[in-house]
Amino acid sequence: MLCLGKSPTIVDKDVDPDVVAERLMFGKTVNVGQTCLAPDYVFVHASVKDALINSMKAAVKKFYGDSPESTKDYSRVINR
Repeated sequence: MLCLGKSPTIVDKDVDPDVVAERLMFGKTVNVGQTCLAPDYVFVHASVKDALINSMKAAVKKFYGDSPESTKDYSRVINR
């Protein structure tokens, strides 16, 4: 997995989708994604695409529960 600020994340076929998903979702949600290291898009090998998507959904649920929009554990960007 390659993850650089405002650069793509590249996910090859020889990865553990659960590990990659947790790292991606942590990177994208920490500080509401307002970091220079937040992955903006993912290039993923077709053979692991579905597994990665399912793992990403599971990672968000693990981090923030069934209602991420209402959890106190997820930051909010507030402005007028």
